[in-house]
Amino acid sequence: MSAALTSAGLLDFLRGQFGGASADKIGSVAGFGGSTAGRATQAALPLILNALVNKGKTESGASDVLNMARPFSALSDDSGHLNTNLLSDTAELSRIEGQGRGLLGPLFGNVDELTGRLGTALGGSGASAGRLLALLTPLVLSVLGGRARAGNMNAGGLSGLLGGLGGSLSGLLPSGLSSLGALLGAGTLAGAAGAAMSSVPAPSSPTPSSAAPSRPPATAKGTVPGPAAAAPIPPAPPAATTDRRGGFPLWLIPLLAVLLLGGCWLLRQRPATTTATTGTSGAATTGTDTTGTGTTGTDTTGTDTAGTGTTDTGTAATDPAATTGATDTAAAGTFAISEPAADATLPAGGFTLRGTGKAGDTLQVLEDGTSLGNVTVGEDGSWSLDVPSPSAGAHTYSVKGADGAELGSVAATIGAADANASAANCTEDYSLSITDGQTVTEPFRFGGKGQGQGYSVTVQRGERTIGTKNIPLDSTCGWSYQSKPGAGAVTYVVRPIGDAAAEPLSTVNVTVSR
Repeated sequence: MSAALTSAGLLDFLRGQFGGASADKIGSVAGFGGSTAGRATQAALPLILNALVNKGKTESGASDVLNMARPFSALSDDSGHLNTNLLSDTAELSRIEGQGRGLLGPLFGNVDELTGRLGTALGGSGASAGRLLALLTPLVLSVLGGRARAGNMNAGGLSGLLGGLGGSLSGLLPSGLSSLGALLGAGTLAGAAGAAMSSVPAPSSPTPSSAAPSRPPATAKGTVPGPAAAAPIPPAPPAATTDRRGGFPLWLIPLLAVLLLGGCWLLRQRPATTTATTGTSGAATTGTDTTGTGTTGTDTTGTDTAGTGTTDTGTAATDPAATTGATDTAAAGTFAISEPAADATLPAGGFTLRGTGKAGDTLQVLEDGTSLGNVTVGEDGSWSLDVPSPSAGAHTYSVKGADGAELGSVAATIGAADANASAANCTEDYSLSITDGQTVTEPFRFGGKGQGQGYSVTVQRGERTIGTKNIPLDSTCGWSYQSKPGAGAVTYVVRPIGDAAAEPLSTVNVTVSR
């Protein structure tokens, strides 16, 4: 069967899967209306394929593409035909969109620029274009992965197949949108940026042979121009004049020196009071500047709630004038994310986000803009939240205060699940990452660990049932559900899959704000 799978055949298959009513529905869900909905989907398809072609140029890259597709295998059948029934399932589409957002950064790089250009070309907004890419990318991966499985194709074969698509992708663009072809170069926006840069000459020092022809003849201030037949004017003075006009103003140097010396003098007049924490070895392990102006070292992103200083929880910084006192907690009110470390690569499955803050404060944790719920800082100044089964790829976890201001963030990359792992032997105790009575923003995501087949989540608004979704366990024994029910009070009831009459494992009431 692999012999019958060609680049041209794959392109035709993809065009069929994401055309007609399917294209209209996907574009409509993303926020495009009328006849624009289908055109929007068809315009986004070659952009996504271009990113996958660039990703799969090597065998290892194609292997990454197959790993990215694996979590979405249920979105298509064994032959790669799209499961169109899910396009009418609002809850499922919301979940897919949330997972897709985590894929955009690794695939496209500058997502904001891409979505802005796509939205403008389609006569819509960058936000709608972003939703479209987030929703469509998992669907394309599912279809692509299904075709590869049907053709018994390994990473090497997929790399060759993707390589044959590159020159044909512009043919997928709808009429009137050929301008988007500029985004179909190597690396999408990276290629477009590179092409733009290559057209700009690199700056270089002018030479006597090139300086004069580069601009119309000009004279220095106060110089009377000679007749046309006169001997050529030596180019050195004009070059020097031009360089000074475009270069760094030399008169600023003494002014900057005075400002620098003044700043140093002010800092020396301001005594710093530093509290150090002593570990069991007796050595100072953490230093926190309490003046609000100093900086102590960090691995993860944190924002000082005083509004001026930054904190850092990696390498300790100590002050010779510090007074040492034993304490079991971080400096009161100091916000920081302590785990995971910045830019860490984590194994597939859930993990725990930890940090410090002001005791009693309520914090909201978000993953790529999707709320994961709230946590309250404990009396010891620490907080933690279990992040349920993120999708593979790069994610940014940010924390906001009660006023909605971002306090800090940390980036982490989640590894792909083991292809041979199975949820069949899961015996983990049931857990839920969100608690009753919270106020969250939409979309939001919750989940946990468990056993058996998985869990059924019923969404209710008052006495009315909105819908029920079965969430099977993944290969790490985790489960995750993303919801976008609209503003207001919503109830989520969790039961084991296949037992609708069972006593609920959890009943969670939340208030959703936009």
